[in-house]
Amino acid sequence: FHQYANLEEIEIYESNHLHSFDGNSLRHLANLRKFSITWCRKLEEISEVLLQGNLKIQSLILRDNGLKRMPSMEMTEAHKMDVEVDLSGNQIQYIGDGRVRSVRARSLRLSNNKIKEIAGYAFTGSTFLKLALNGNEELTDLSTDAFKGITELHHLDLSDTSISQLPIIGLKNLKTLTLKHVPTLKKLPPVLSFTHLETAHFTYPHHCCLFKYVDDVVEGENGLYKNNAKEIHHRICKQRETLRSRRQVSITPTLAPSNSDLWSNLFEQWLRDTDELLDNDDEDLPANDPMFAAFDPSEIGATRCLAVEEVATVQGFYQNITCTPQPDAFNPCENIVGMYVRAMSTIDMRLAGKPAGMYPDLV
Repeated sequence: FHQYANLEEIEIYESNHLHSFDGNSLRHLANLRKFSITWCRKLEEISEVLLQGNLKIQSLILRDNGLKRMPSMEMTEAHKMDVEVDLSGNQIQYIGDGRVRSVRARSLRLSNNKIKEIAGYAFTGSTFLKLALNGNEELTDLSTDAFKGITELHHLDLSDTSISQLPIIGLKNLKTLTLKHVPTLKKLPPVLSFTHLETAHFTYPHHCCLFKYVDDVVEGENGLYKNNAKEIHHRICKQRETLRSRRQVSITPTLAPSNSDLWSNLFEQWLRDTDELLDNDDEDLPANDPMFAAFDPSEIGATRCLAVEEVATVQGFYQNITCTPQPDAFNPCENIVGMYVRAMSTIDMRLAGKPAGMYPDLV
């Protein structure tokens, strides 16, 4: 493409003669916005590094080809905008360390490949709104550091895979987690691993029960997730006090609701359960105490918020997460939690040297 330095779009479709592609051939195309190779089933490899010199690139579509090796991609701070990357429908089997480096993508799709293993730091320094790894039925080896080094990730889809454990490093700020049709994943990490989660889609209904009994995690795990609980509590307190301050300041009526008012209404509804708890506690707080006169209203508000039990605030956050599939009458959360409690009680008694037969109702 050296003769066409001003190219903005390149599309290659259904070529039976394309077996490999040199990524360096795109490097000098500073104005390239879209590059697409699709339905080239004999294309098995793309060499060198993609995206590096294409500072205006908006989409990289390499869908439904015969790629067996994950192409290397890297962006720099000079890139103008986030990119859309689609590598779905290929034959990629392995994603190695640093194959996707510092890429800022609205979405990276690797769905319906043949991926069996993802190494540690595979996406280091990258930012994704969505990472789709669904449809890789042979994916069993997901390194505990697979997502380590990711700068930001909001939506992760690992549906229709065969993973048996879910890494937590790099996933703390997830907003949506999708794990449909993953029967091999019997156990999930503690819910406090995810401090910004809004929506979760699981395989088993009882996994949604984890959000209802988060207090066990806050107090347990040897205090490992105490800082995460404090982070959630502090964030919700700050948001709540911002909302309360806006209520106090908004005295002058307006003809139409502003965007901030609409946001406030939605946020107020989302926090209605814990808000009720705060309102009930108001009468117990020393709002008229002279010592509070020296403080700014926002500081008093922070004191009011922090007066609410931390665990209750965290519970309210997790109980508002949208989770599917929900437990039903045949598998209620109470039964599942009861089974756990009975099992732990039995273990405790046996460790204490007491015969389990003495407590037949606990076995």
